[in-house]
Amino acid sequence: MKFCKECQAYKTIDSFYKHPNMHDGHLSFCKECVCERIGNHRAKHIEEARRKDKERYEKKKSKPGYQEKENVRHRKWRTPEKMKAHNTVERKLKASKPMNCESCRTEGKLSAHHPNYAAPENVLWVCQACHSAIHQQ
Repeated sequence: MKFCKECQAYKTIDSFYKHPNMHDGHLSFCKECVCERIGNHRAKHIEEARRKDKERYEKKKSKPGYQEKENVRHRKWRTPEKMKAHNTVERKLKASKPMNCESCRTEGKLSAHHPNYAAPENVLWVCQACHSAIHQQ
């Protein structure tokens, strides 16, 4: 049991955030009080919080690989049929990926295009330019 300095209550140790500089390895304020204090501070200083959020986003966005991570994160919003097709490519078909685009025959980074998601193993390996052209039709 640990005493919270904010709400003046004894709570279990897992109700406190870990902190390596504290003598017992946990903050002196419980998680509920910390969350409330942070929320109040943000509400009082909303313009500063928004500015910092924007700076944090711009810094993160400028790092290499950010867009790929975002793309992976948004895949969960796809339909189950599209997810099945994507997983089929990742698990089964990547090993048989050709070196050239099947549309324009150029070498480079290729992506899998599914003309029909109901047939997940039916894939066209195309470059980004051809893939964009296919989707614009």
